[in-house]
Amino acid sequence: MPARSNDFQRLVFLVKKVLEPTATVTESKSLTDRQTGDAREVDVCIEAEVGGYPMIVSMECVDHGRRADVTWVEQMGAKHSRLPTNALVLASRSGFSKSARKLAEMSGIRLLSYESVTEHDIESTFTLTGGLWALTYELTVAKAVGVVPAAGELPGERVALNPENLSYDEHGQERGTVHQVVMSSLKDRRIGEQFAREANQTHTFFVVAIEPPRYATGERVFVQKLDPLILRPLDALEIRGPCRVSRCQFQMTRGRLGPIQLAWGSGVLDGKDAMLLAVKAEGAEPTLTLHIQGPGKEPK
Repeated sequence: MPARSNDFQRLVFLVKKVLEPTATVTESKSLTDRQTGDAREVDVCIEAEVGGYPMIVSMECVDHGRRADVTWVEQMGAKHSRLPTNALVLASRSGFSKSARKLAEMSGIRLLSYESVTEHDIESTFTLTGGLWALTYELTVAKAVGVVPAAGELPGERVALNPENLSYDEHGQERGTVHQVVMSSLKDRRIGEQFAREANQTHTFFVVAIEPPRYATGERVFVQKLDPLILRPLDALEIRGPCRVSRCQFQMTRGRLGPIQLAWGSGVLDGKDAMLLAVKAEGAEPTLTLHIQGPGKEPK
């Protein structure tokens, strides 16, 4: 996470990242001061093309126990008058004073206030409990075994699969390598559901089985036996290897950021800062996303 970031700034950043999927949304972006040539940090920067022209919407966030005052609005207005900011939005967790609002209106600055709400106030929008669990897992494939049925005089058997071996469809067309089939199979919804039910942080090894594995098109996966030369379908694919599992319970806070309804909670997953975020914009369906901050990376 950038050095100046805090939970409220990050919340504003992630809300905009969710609601502006076609724009480039950056936290703690450096913009160049036109007068001094110095780099100035902006809490949240939204870059998009409007009518064929590049536009920059800059957002500054303040997380104080008191309302943001006219001095802060003046400071931010002066700062951005020298930056390539096309529109300025100021966000305050505690709202704004009357004079700050008046100055912002006269200066063409948009204000966003955060408002805490109770579970009852927002229950009709987010059917969430007070605390939600999230899980991440990392799987390393050590071995893959295929189960093939009997064919003619060949008995059914378990076959150790080489990652570089080719896989085929029922017509004998090559469809990639066994490694690609294995990695695609690990994305199967059933695997995620199994880990959600059974996995915990004490698990260091995994064994999963897909019966039968299929390509994204829904077709069965076949492997080739060389002697005798024959294609055999995989009735099952068993994958095993070491794993790392992390669970975290997020205590959800409910609120509004301007007209946007939110439920959010912070925690740590696999040693990384994480935020679980539910967003409901006017006229849109609510979304629930998990954002994990990796070292030197944008949240996912």
